[in-house]
Amino acid sequence: MRTQIKPRQHSHTPGVMNKPERYYADVLFARRHDGELVSFGFEQMAFTLVHNTPGGKNGTVFKPDFFIEFPGHIELHEVKEVSVSSKTGKKWSSAREDAILKLKMASELFPMFVWKLIEVNLKRGTVEEKPF
Repeated sequence: MRTQIKPRQHSHTPGVMNKPERYYADVLFARRHDGELVSFGFEQMAFTLVHNTPGGKNGTVFKPDFFIEFPGHIELHEVKEVSVSSKTGKKWSSAREDAILKLKMASELFPMFVWKLIEVNLKRGTVEEKPF
């Protein structure tokens, strides 16, 4: 008898934060309280990266996790969970290739914003910002 391995399903409910996003929202609340940023919102903007094609296929839309208003500029952050193996020291990320590609495309198409990938390690309680 053969065992089928099903690919991991990534489901997302619009407007609902996952654990790394909730952790990062707490970081942003603290930064706002300290006066470092003006305001922030979750999934407030959507960017069309590719319009509908003539064959009727849907276009590609990217909705960054956080919209952050700093004094003088706006940043858009995409949050992904990371972990480091205690045995091998190898880094693991929940960022799928298509999410990174969308972030890269958005940063090139909309250079008026600062784009960052935010890596949250829940086990270590760390946040690392990577500019795009």
